[in-house]
Amino acid sequence: MSPLTRNNHFVPVWYQQGFLAPGEGELFVYDKTPDYTINLANGSPKHVKRRHVSRKGPYKFLRLTDLYTTQFFGVLNDEIERKLFGAIDDRGANAVAMFKEWPNTDNFDFHHSIDRRHGNPNEHLIALIDYLDAQKIRTPKGLRLLKIIAAKTGFIADQNSLMHLMQQWRRFFCTMLAEGFWEIVSASKSGHKFIYSDDPVTLYNCDHYPNSQMCRYPYDPHIFERGTRVIFPLDSECCLVVSHFEHANDPKRSRARQQRRNARAYDQTLLTYLDVHRTRELNTREVATVNYLIKKRAVRYVAAASPEWLSPERIVGEPRWSEIDATLHYDGFARKLASGETITKYVDDSVEFYNEFGERQFVPGWFVRRKKGGKT
Repeated sequence: MSPLTRNNHFVPVWYQQGFLAPGEGELFVYDKTPDYTINLANGSPKHVKRRHVSRKGPYKFLRLTDLYTTQFFGVLNDEIERKLFGAIDDRGANAVAMFKEWPNTDNFDFHHSIDRRHGNPNEHLIALIDYLDAQKIRTPKGLRLLKIIAAKTGFIADQNSLMHLMQQWRRFFCTMLAEGFWEIVSASKSGHKFIYSDDPVTLYNCDHYPNSQMCRYPYDPHIFERGTRVIFPLDSECCLVVSHFEHANDPKRSRARQQRRNARAYDQTLLTYLDVHRTRELNTREVATVNYLIKKRAVRYVAAASPEWLSPERIVGEPRWSEIDATLHYDGFARKLASGETITKYVDDSVEFYNEFGERQFVPGWFVRRKKGGKT
C-alpha cells in the first residue's frame, strides 16, 4: 500500500508554481502576523519578533498536517486528499493552463482563436468552476466557516463529520460562478505582477469594508449579493474577475448589498466559453490595486515572485474600499453576451428558454406540436 498523504496542501503546489520567477524555486512570502508568544520554563511568556517577509517554496507552503485526514476505528484515511481533491486539482490545473492563454476577444473567432491542444473549452470551463468552488471551501478559513454554520444549528463537528459536511456543501458556489460575467485581465504591460494569498478565491464587495461584520474571519461578502465579485489570479500575469451581470452593467454601491436576481445554489444552468472576455491590459497602479485587495482579504499570508509586489500600498496608498470597484469594472461590458437569451429545442419538440440569470421557461413537446397543427 502507498504511504498516507498527511501533509495536505490547501493551495495546490501547481497553482503556487505559476507565481514563481523564471528559474526560481522559492517565493517571497509576506506574513501579516509574524510575531508569536512562547511560554518559558518558569511559566512567564516571551514575545518573539520575526520578519514580515521570508522565502518559502511551494512544496512546504500553505499546507497543514491531517487537514483532510479522517479516522475510522483508529485507522487513518487520506481518500479525500487523493481521490477527491486530487481529481479536482488535476482538472483545475488543465483548465487554468488553458485560460492563462485565452486569446484577446476584441476580434474573437472561436474557430481559430482558441488553442485546441488543451482540449474542449466547455469542459475546462466546467472544471475551473468546480475547482474554484472546491478551493474556496477547502482552506482552513472555509472549514472554520463550516464549523460555525454547523455550531449555529447545534451540531459540533469533529474531523470526520466536518469532512462529510464539506462534501455536502461542495458546489454551493457553482451556479453563481457559472452565471457570472467572466473577464481575464492581464499584467503583461505592468511593472508589478499579481500576487496570491492563503485564500486564493477572494470575494470582494464595494459596500463591505474589511473591518465590517461580513468581512471578519472567517466570513466573506455573500456570493448572492449583486455587488460581490470573485477575484482569482490565474498566475502572476493574469487574473480572473467574475461579476454578477447586474453589477457589471450598473456598478452602483447603493445596490451592492441587494440580492442578485434569481440568486440560488445547486441548480442547473447553461454556460458557454464565448462569454469569457479578455481585452484589458492593466497598468502598474491598477495591478497594485488588485494586489492591495488580495492582501487586505488574505487571512495571514500573501506570496509573489518579488518582494516589491507584496507592498502595493507603496503605490496606491490606502484607497477607499469602495473605489477599488472601479478597477475591477469593465467599461466595455455593453451586454456582449453569447448566452443572454438561449432557446434549446429537444428531440421530443420540447422548447426551453433561458436568460442570463438562469430563469427558464419550459414548453412541453405536445403543446408545441399542437400549436403547429400536428398530432398531440
